[in-house]
Amino acid sequence: MVLSSVGYQGSTPKDFFSVLKENNIGILVDVRENPVSRKKGFSKSALKLTSEENGIKYFHFASLGSRRETRKEYKENKNWGWFSAQYNQYLETQEDVIGNLFEIISEGNTCLMCFESDHNLCHRSLLIDHLLEDSIGVLDIKHLTLA
Repeated sequence: MVLSSVGYQGSTPKDFFSVLKENNIGILVDVRENPVSRKKGFSKSALKLTSEENGIKYFHFASLGSRRETRKEYKENKNWGWFSAQYNQYLETQEDVIGNLFEIISEGNTCLMCFESDHNLCHRSLLIDHLLEDSIGVLDIKHLTLA
C-alpha cells in the first residue's frame, strides 16, 4: 500500500488537487487538530467539497493533529526533539484512532495532509513513522511536493 503525505503551505487549492490527482490519490486524510486555514480553500468544508468534486474521499482526524499547547510551546522553543517526544507520547494514547486510520489506508491510495510543506518538520512525519512501526513493511511512503 502506498501512503502519501503533503503540506499545503505556499500552495493554491488548484495546485494542491492537481498534485493529488497526478498521484492517483483516492483518499485525503486531514491530520490537523483544527482544520481551519487563513488560506482560502484549505478549511475543512472547502477541502471536503473540492475533494468530492475531484472524486477523492475526505476524512478529518482531529485527534491525530498536534495539540495546540504543544504547537505553541514548539513555536517558542523551536526544539524539534522536544516536539517529537511530546507528539510521540501523545500518539501512544491514540491507538484506536490509528487503527481506524489503518482501515482507511487499506481502502486505497491515501494521502495525509497538513499545513507544513517540509514533512521533516511536521507531525505527519512522526505519525507516518508510527504507522510504519505498526505496519511491518506493508506501507510504501511517498512525500509529495507542491510547486
